[in-house]
Amino acid sequence: METTLIAACIIAYFIVSIIIGVWFKRRAEKSVSEFYVAGRSIPGMIVALGYYSTYLSTATFIGQADHHINLDYHGFMLD
Repeated sequence: METTLIAACIIAYFIVSIIIGVWFKRRAEKSVSEFYVAGRSIPGMIVALGYYSTYLSTATFIGQADHHINLDYHGFMLD
């Protein structure tokens, strides 16, 4: 019974993913240039927050690696 439920959930997930993909594909076919810029309807503050979060994520990812290298910390390697 549990295996059937898990399989049903996975199948439902794939079906929903395909439906969403087909819907967005049809929407993008109408005007690809407008689709990629969202019809130029996104407020500047949202664009700025998206840019900032991308920058912060990248800086954290690179900064953490540098921080661990400088501390001579090699993850979970035990001597």
